[in-house]
Amino acid sequence: MKDLIVFGAGDLGKHIVYNIDMFEVEYNILGFMDEDANKVGWELCGLPILGIDYLQSNKAENLCMVIAISSPSAKEAISKKLELYNIEFPNFISPHCWLSKGVKLGQGILIYPNSTVDFETEIGDFVTINAGCTIGHNVTIGRFSTIAPGVNLAGFTELGEKVNMGIGCCSIQKIKVGNSSIIGGQAMLIKDIESGKTVAGVPAKIIK
Repeated sequence: MKDLIVFGAGDLGKHIVYNIDMFEVEYNILGFMDEDANKVGWELCGLPILGIDYLQSNKAENLCMVIAISSPSAKEAISKKLELYNIEFPNFISPHCWLSKGVKLGQGILIYPNSTVDFETEIGDFVTINAGCTIGHNVTIGRFSTIAPGVNLAGFTELGEKVNMGIGCCSIQKIKVGNSSIIGGQAMLIKDIESGKTVAGVPAKIIK
């Protein structure tokens, strides 16, 4: 059995530990890892919180890690720091979601229950798809993006890297969303969104 560290001693990390059985995987959970020095040395869910220096003093052979952080930019920064180590990033996909044949998956992906992903969709590394999402066919979701519960993406939607989509937002077909954009909860995307923009409303309009 492989060892697993959950990177992120917060709510998302706790969710992974509390519900590890939901994903139908078997790991020996060593504990949490966090960059916050105020958390290191404490316990969460009965497991120790380790600092990243743990990887420098311990061999990372046979070690798996899940990055349990919602912030797209934080996920990217942490993944770059972890490139120095020989760590495996498995996908955690609930058996209570539906993935069509022909879906392409990167690594380090989290997909929660009751979500659907249709054919010829591509999901990049370290993407999080929360509960109850509908991802249409031929959708592209760029690396490090986070999809909140209840999001509905129509076919051929293209999300860049580090996109953060709020609860219940949706798109019509063939919408393109640029890198590092933030989509407010319940927003309806009917036009392309440039990189770095924050949008909200129905229909979605730029607010920042």
